[in-house]
Amino acid sequence: MAAVALFFVLPYPAGAEAPDVCVQVNGNVLIFDVRPRIVRDRVMVPVRAIFENLGATVEWVQSEKKVVARRGWLTVEIPVGKPTATVNSSLSLTMDVPPIIVGDRVLVPLRFVAECLGARVEWEARTRTVYITQESESTALDKVNRSKTIFADASGDFRDPEVGSPPGGVYWFPPADLSRLTVASDGTSLYVKLQTNGAIPTDVVTVEGYNEVTALRLFVGLDTDGNRETAPARTGKDAIIVYEARFADKKQVVYYVTRDTRAAGRLIAGGMGDNRVVLGFYLSDLGIQPGSEIDVFAWSEAESGKWPRFSFDELPNRDQADRVTVKIPIQ
Repeated sequence: MAAVALFFVLPYPAGAEAPDVCVQVNGNVLIFDVRPRIVRDRVMVPVRAIFENLGATVEWVQSEKKVVARRGWLTVEIPVGKPTATVNSSLSLTMDVPPIIVGDRVLVPLRFVAECLGARVEWEARTRTVYITQESESTALDKVNRSKTIFADASGDFRDPEVGSPPGGVYWFPPADLSRLTVASDGTSLYVKLQTNGAIPTDVVTVEGYNEVTALRLFVGLDTDGNRETAPARTGKDAIIVYEARFADKKQVVYYVTRDTRAAGRLIAGGMGDNRVVLGFYLSDLGIQPGSEIDVFAWSEAESGKWPRFSFDELPNRDQADRVTVKIPIQ
């Protein structure tokens, strides 16, 4: 998540050594056994220290020269010397600077690692301090639960998208049947809660005896163009939020896509085994300014071994309003 980018480097006279970079996590100053350093305008820190201070466990895989960090549902694999990290074995993300080894410590881009775990990162150039803050799940859920539902949908009103669906039309698959969409914002973050009419499976599901449903994807589209004539919501998407569950691998990922970026998001609650997902993103990542108005809509796709859209649902559907506009932050 691209909060405030760590782009700033203060100039120093030739031969002078730049002062240390200070890193704080939730107000606590971190002490490193290898000094943080700036490489190509990115702050690099020892990987174990930053991951463990954000609640993750860390494993070094010597045979593959990579770091594997785990926290709850999330697994992040970071190879040394390569620019691409992998989240939950399925989402590939590019780092601006590849991890390096200094002494016997792996140094990684601080902003990338912190944001993979859902933390917010800010850089204060004057003091060369990185501030990392991590919102608790209970705080985020409270904001969602106090917000308003912007769509409530009937059960069983699936629509045939006509592309990627079975010849006879889509099948009814309860986990892909969207029932409710809630959106909340505090002026810094955007939270979305999607509820379905069936629990998201934890394994491959056989429907009608022969169709194996292998994956489910839930999408929320955000249109901030403001040009209702030439860029309506369904064609002028500024950002798409994605939750994806792959049942055979028992993996789930959360990410967002804008016109310029693809990066990880936060799964705050729910997911596989539940009939809801609660997701969190920073407004600055999504290109949304406080005070702006956005058109919001959602859709789902269940994938079988043969059909990418074995089941399909959308909010709003054809019988509902064409779009719903909300103002950020949401009161």
